[in-house]
Parts: sequence; structure tokens; C-alpha cells
Amino acid sequence: MKKRRLVNIVVLIVFIFIILTVVFPRYGGYVVVHEINETSETYEALPRMILDFKLIQKQTGREAVAEIKRLHPKEFEIENAFTGVYSNGSKIYIWVSVSGSEERAQELLDLMNRDIVNSEIFSNPRAEMIMGYMVYRVDGMDMDHYYYRYNEMVIWIATDDENSMEIVRDYMSYLKPKWQQEIL
Repeated sequence: MKKRRLVNIVVLIVFIFIILTVVFPRYGGYVVVHEINETSETYEALPRMILDFKLIQKQTGREAVAEIKRLHPKEFEIENAFTGVYSNGSKIYIWVSVSGSEERAQELLDLMNRDIVNSEIFSNPRAEMIMGYMVYRVDGMDMDHYYYRYNEMVIWIATDDENSMEIVRDYMSYLKPKWQQEIL
């Protein structure tokens, strides 16, 4: 009887371990980046490097969703999220929300644009086409901030580096399929 109980406990521990590693995957203290499937190719939302900036911290899933929602004054729905911090002395912060559809992502982007106008944190809102996408830019907190919609994702990039436009272009090149880069 004791042997059977011990076997049941071991099975339960293994089951809990498997569930925890699937639901909360971690490696080296960081949450493992999940892949996002795009038309016949697979992409990760956070590259290991952007220019000479190294990814030093990342979050995905529930933790990242909670972080993004904490930053917004209004309620909105997102299915998944990724956050990353990069460093080379200067910093890059990236927040990626996955809305589940392009329409929902556009609704979130529109909400952000409406809220930015009345923001006490951000100033000087402007927009420009970069690599075929309408990219919005604001100033605030001693950083340059860029945000845009890419398919079902809304991406926000903030940096204190003077080469902010080069950073945005490098990140956009990472996400954008090679065939689309050649066209534009």
C-alpha cells in the first residue's frame, strides 16, 4: 500500500511538473519566447539582437499581457503578448500585443492614437510611412517612442539611443518576410 501511494505521489509530481513547464516555460530565469506563425514562415516576436543591442530580458504570455495592460488606462482584449529589453549601454524596450485579428489590432491602435492626444506623458505626435507601414511616433520620458500595427500585432518600441529610426527599421526588417522587404 505504501509503495502504491508513493507511485501515485511521484506520478502526480511529474504531472504537475509537465503542466508547469508547458504553461510557464522558463529558461535561465527568463520566459521562453513563443513563436508566432505567419504565412508559411515562422517568426519570433523578439529577436536576440537588434543592431548591436542584446536581448537581456523578456516576457511572454500572461506575464507580458499583464505588463502591457498595466501600462494602458483603458481595458482592451489581447490574446498574447511579448515584452523585451535590449541593451548596448543604451536601451530599447519593445512591447508586442497579439490581438487575434487585424481588425482588433487596428481598434487597439486607434484607441492608442486617441489616448496619446490627451497624454501628459507623451508629446509631439506624428506619423510617417516606414517600410510600407504607417508608424506613429511620440516623445516622452527622455526617449523616442514608435508604434504601429503589423498584421494582428501592435508593436511599441521605445529607446533612448540617438539612432532610433535605424533601430525601428532593423526590428521591422526582422519581422517582415524577406519577399516583402524586396518589394519595398
